[in-house]
Amino acid sequence: MSNILRIKEKIKNFKKTIKVPGDKSLSIRWVLFSSLANGTSKAKNLLISEDVMAAIEAVKKLGIKVNIKKKECKIFIRWPKKKISYCSIFIG
Repeated sequence: MSNILRIKEKIKNFKKTIKVPGDKSLSIRWVLFSSLANGTSKAKNLLISEDVMAAIEAVKKLGIKVNIKKKECKIFIRWPKKKISYCSIFIG
């Protein structure tokens, strides 16, 4: 039995809820994947550590809107965004 998942087509609207425990690695990945998605991504109980905040600040420098309230984080993006010619980003 193979553990490989192959996606052969572009995923249409993804309106599902995935529940996983808060963790630094997963939180940073969520920030990065959400910054690539078109639309609004929401995370509850995101681990707000120094490294996760560095990832959030990095995507903000790319012009992506991030809203953090209490235990919920939202990333808003509408592609295409304007082209960025140069940006210095610290990611920890």
